[in-house]
This record gives sequence, structure tokens and C-alpha cells, in this order.
Amino acid sequence: MPRIPNGETQNHPYPPYVPENARTLILGSAPPWRFCVPGEKPLRTRDIDFYYGSSDGGGNLLWEILFRVFEPERLEGFFALRSLDLPRPSRTREERAFLQAFLNRHELGIADILLRFARREGSSADSKLAPLEFTDLLCILATRPKLRHILCTSRNKVRPLHIFGDKS
Repeated sequence: MPRIPNGETQNHPYPPYVPENARTLILGSAPPWRFCVPGEKPLRTRDIDFYYGSSDGGGNLLWEILFRVFEPERLEGFFALRSLDLPRPSRTREERAFLQAFLNRHELGIADILLRFARREGSSADSKLAPLEFTDLLCILATRPKLRHILCTSRNKVRPLHIFGDKS
């Protein structure tokens, strides 16, 4: 498997997805290196070309957990995304449309804090990322007045952050 050179600068591949009705923002750090390479991404067969789409170790569990909690009746549809037999551009469109529709239905947005960063050893660990440019969270907050919570993800925990003291 190819690895990026030590300390290579990478750009985030996805813009924040924060619908007008979003009340909660899921905020991560950066996707695995293969999602961030320019041009045609060297994605794995079961990767989903969107936030938290990695198939490493059986797959990132964020989406599965969200579907199990909010829409268990659509869980099989989510699992089917990992095995779509379509050319990559068509597959990417289907994956994103499915996941963005879920976010819209549940008033959720999704973004990562890093726009540009250096990555050491091809690792996805936050400790191996050196921030170079951050997502403009103030702009997101200013343009999405319904946002009330930010859920910051990490390997070991998710912490809710109440934005304006309003816990509704």
C-alpha cells in the first residue's frame, strides 16, 4: 500500500456540509490520507467518499451508530453503500446524496476543523497532524443561526459543546 511522504501537506477533500436547518454540528479533525490525495483518490473498495467513510478495520462506525440510533429501518441501505457496483463518480454521488439526506432529516451538519495540514507517517491519528489552516467555524456559526451544539469527535470520546447556552 502506498504511503504519503513524511510531513506532506494535504488539503481537506470535502467542504463542510451544514444544511440551513442544522441544529448540531459533528466536528472532526481530518480524513485518512487516501481521501486527501489530489486527483483520483486511491480509495479502497468499501470506502465511502465522504466524511467518516473509511473502511479501515471494518469501517468507521460513526454512520452505522447514527443509523442504528435514528433510522434503524435504513441501516441496510447504509450497508449497501459500501458495496455499490458503480463507477467511482456515480458511486460518490449516490453515497453523498444518501448521507446528506440523512443529515438534513436530523438537522445535523458535518465538518472537520482542519482545511490544510501536514501529516506524518500517513497516519490518521490527530497526534500525527500538524494544522496549517483551520475551517472558519465563525462563518459557519454566523450563517447557520439554528446551530446550538457542536459534537467534537476523537478516537476515544465525543463531547457535546453547547454554543449559546441554550440546551434546547
